[in-house]
Parts: sequence; C-alpha cells; structure tokens
Amino acid sequence: MTSIGTPDQFTFDPNVVVTNLFLTILVILLFGLTSAVFNSTIDENRGDIAAFFARLGGRFAFIGAPVGRLDRALKKTGDHTRMATIGRVAIVLGLSGLIYGFLSPDFGLNQQSVFLFIALVIGLGFATYLQEGGTTFLAVRRYRADSSVRLFGAGIIVAIVCVLASRVAGLHPGFVYGFVASSVLLTPIALERRAAANLVILPSVALLVASVLAWMAMGPLHVAVQQDASWTNVLAETIAAAIFVGGLEGVFYSMIPLTFMDGAVVWQWSRVAWILLFGAATFLFWQLVINQYAAYLEAFKQPAILAILLILAVYGTLTTVTWLYFRYRHSRDGDQDPDDAAGGGVQSMRAAESNAEA
Repeated sequence: MTSIGTPDQFTFDPNVVVTNLFLTILVILLFGLTSAVFNSTIDENRGDIAAFFARLGGRFAFIGAPVGRLDRALKKTGDHTRMATIGRVAIVLGLSGLIYGFLSPDFGLNQQSVFLFIALVIGLGFATYLQEGGTTFLAVRRYRADSSVRLFGAGIIVAIVCVLASRVAGLHPGFVYGFVASSVLLTPIALERRAAANLVILPSVALLVASVLAWMAMGPLHVAVQQDASWTNVLAETIAAAIFVGGLEGVFYSMIPLTFMDGAVVWQWSRVAWILLFGAATFLFWQLVINQYAAYLEAFKQPAILAILLILAVYGTLTTVTWLYFRYRHSRDGDQDPDDAAGGGVQSMRAAESNAEA
C-alpha cells in the first residue's frame, strides 16, 4: 500500500488531469463499444461457451474442487448455527486477505505484512458489506424482495487470478476485486429496469464516496505515522488504504457492462447513468492510484499505464476474435448470422448463478 499517494502528497496539475480524463474516455469507449458485441455473443452461444468452461473446469478441478468442497461444507454447517456462519465468513475473508497480501513483493513473516493482512480483511469486509449488504437492504426494504448476501467462495479463485495478473504486469498496488460475497434474490421477482439499476447504483455510489473519504483520511494518518510510527497509527493508515483501493477498484470492476456483472444492469437502464458512475470510478482509479504525476506522452512511458493498456487491448482483441469465430462457425454451418444487437433483459444480480453453486 506504500505505492498509493496520500492527499498530503497530492499536487493538482491540470495537465495530469487532462491526461487521466483522456485515459478515462478511452476505457469508457472500449467497454461501451465492445459490450454489445460481447454480451450478444455470450447470449447466443451460451451452451457452447458453458460446455467449453465445463471442460476447462475439469482440467483445473484440482484448484476449484477443494475450494468448492470447503465452501459447501461451511455453508451446510452455517445453516445450523450463527457461530458457524461467522466462522465461514472469517475463513473466506482470511483466505482472501492472505492471497491479496501477495500483491506486496515484501509480504512475508514480518510486522508490516501482518498489518497488511489485517487491513485487507477489514477492507474486503467493509467493501462487501457496504455494496452487497446495501443491495440486499434496498431489495428487502424498498421492493419487499426476499434477498440475502451469499458468500462468494469462488472469490478466492478470483483473488488468485488478480494477484497473478498484478505480479505479471508489475502493477502496484495491483488488482483488488474487493468483494467476497454477492447479493442474491432468493425468490425471483419482476423488477423494472430502473428498480434493478437502483439496487446497483445506490450502494455503488455509497462505496465510491466511502473510498474517497478513506483516501482523504490517509492524509492526516500519514502525517501521524511520520510523527509517531506506533502500530496503531500504521495499522489505521493501512486499513484506510485497503478500504480506498478495495472500494474504488471494486466499483470499477463491478461496473464493467458485461452480462454477468452489475454494470450490465445499469447499462441496460441508462447509458448516461453508466457513463457517470463507471467514468467516475475509472477517473479516480487513474488519478489517485495509477497516474498522479505524469502528463501527456510521459504518462504512456509509465510501466503501470502500459500494462493496463495492454490488458485492455487483449480484452478487446479476445472479444473481437470470439465474435468472429462464432460468426464464421454459424456461416459455415449455414445458420443465420448472429444479430449484432446486445442481449437484453438481464435483471439478475452479479454472480447469482455462481453463488447458487457455491
């Protein structure tokens, strides 16, 4: 977390702001233009894609199977006692915090790593409680929907992927997905698009505000650490940094408008609302985490920016190649060409199907 600039170190440079606005627009255009193609490809070829991932999952069962068995066992136990449920939450948070700890090259058996682990557990728990717990609260109170927060056992695998991608790309502080649970509608109900979008937007805005407040708190906490490097001051600063990064990146990732993400719900209701929320998270990500000082061409010499742009380019290329593959296969088989329009009617919560399996 030492790579994160604090408010007391922040200097306003209009040139840097313009550069980060350009990078933000670039990301918005990429996901805005490719989401329709990606979502329609997924919807029209869901059976083939599911079969592919089933075969892939079979090959990597040695990774997923132990996590799945642990999650099901803890869930079965948690249905009987509250203490077991708390233990299950602690285990998932603990494993996720331990894995994300390896985002730091210095993570090991030392006091700094202990502080980082504790901060990550608290930060992940806070982000999950505010985002997913907020969605469940709104679903129950506003729409009288039978909703609950279910632990996202596969989040452990997501954490591993995030850490590996961050280490390979050399990113600091790295990718932190931020959620270890998801809000699930236990009884299917028909929600209009605006209502479904509100269940996503309001908790996301709350988490975004909380993340910025945590960043602002890092300023005086950083000064306090410089004056007195006691374990309480160091831990408090690290927790604030974990909440800031976990919350900000969590909103960013969840707002990507893919079929299985919350962003798709907002995208289908209002493109303007999606641009404002996703754009705010993206700009803050560039401005406060990745690029605080470099402007214009100098920014594109930064390894972190080049790594992220490379990842985005790979995503765009894979989306295009996947679309072309299925289009060619349909044409070869004599089927009608797929409709290029985006698939509609997606009203489900993110990862609901994954949680049902977990």
